[in-house]
Amino acid sequence: MKGPIDVDASASSLKNEIKSFYWSYYRSNIDVNRTMYLANGTNTTNVTLADTIVYHVKLKKLINGTTVSNIAAIR
Repeated sequence: MKGPIDVDASASSLKNEIKSFYWSYYRSNIDVNRTMYLANGTNTTNVTLADTIVYHVKLKKLINGTTVSNIAAIR
């Protein structure tokens, strides 16, 4: 990683920042997608209205165990 990642980063930006970690430890590429939610839990596509942003990182190689379970970010 090059440094801190913006809390509202796009899925592709996050992927670009963390892919070298997954490659060096697991020798696998990753897919990343982002889901954003309003305060009431409804999905949104507007990052400025989003209360919660969830990133899903999928390792493209089957391994035993988990690579990470939860990462919290504070604005």
